[in-house]
Amino acid sequence: METFQSQLTRKLSEALSSAGFPLGGEVSPATDPRFGDYQSNAALVLGKQRGENPRKIAETIIANLAVTEISEQPSVAGAGFINFTLKREAVETKIAALLGDERLGVEKVSSPRKIVIDFGSPNVPSRASRNSSGTMLFATITSAIGERSLAW
Repeated sequence: METFQSQLTRKLSEALSSAGFPLGGEVSPATDPRFGDYQSNAALVLGKQRGENPRKIAETIIANLAVTEISEQPSVAGAGFINFTLKREAVETKIAALLGDERLGVEKVSSPRKIVIDFGSPNVPSRASRNSSGTMLFATITSAIGERSLAW
């Protein structure tokens, strides 16, 4: 199941291409809730590479962004950050989809690896033994995502 971050990253790449810019920058969770849910530094990266005003580049990118199904209108902040605020309806739809999925949106790995997990000492007072429940949890999680785990 595609995350909001990967959707925004894909849409940003499409907007950059439409605007005639090379791929650059990234979409990451916003560092401050005042700036929305996600932000991109693509305009800053391109501005530095091209010697152009990053705010103008950000405005051009936003004009080519098609994110209205999941985000409010993106905004430019500071020197040229692009901020995204998710729409409440999009978040609610994603939550409903996750709750309806028996794997809760967690995909299996495409090429499983063998992971060897050593349980450590069975000596009850030892520190390693006290961590065996964590080791079992790790074995269960790696198996759930499709890895071949060998616990011993």
